[in-house]
Amino acid sequence: MLTTLKTLLCTTLIAAAGAGPQGTWKGTTSQDRPIELRLREGSLSFLKVGWRLTFDKPCPPPGSRIPAASRSDTHVMRFQAPVPLEDGALRTRVGIGRDLDLVLEGTFDADGAASGEILLETIESSPCRGRTTLKWKAHRK
Repeated sequence: MLTTLKTLLCTTLIAAAGAGPQGTWKGTTSQDRPIELRLREGSLSFLKVGWRLTFDKPCPPPGSRIPAASRSDTHVMRFQAPVPLEDGALRTRVGIGRDLDLVLEGTFDADGAASGEILLETIESSPCRGRTTLKWKAHRK
């Protein structure tokens, strides 16, 4: 009986450790914009983040002829191949439209808190130039 109980306990701990964090984390960025992350079995499967990027000088963004000083949006990404966490940390890079690059980094604590940074910048071939780094914090819901 004791051996069976030990085996069951070990199997449960190994399964739980392999599964990784799961659930939905919601919070805000340093720009007071929303961020939502969904983890499934220790991998990022969904990202929603609001952002604002100020350009170095007014320029027409893709699809427009009118110069703009900044651009803002809420980006939603559903990952076909979820991005795995490594030791509770996440790092992924996604393209936004034809001209922006977003790098998301963060850590997820056992108490349900998560935090990190987002680097958002225009790509080299973009007619507009801009770069910003945002901090973010979220909690498991």
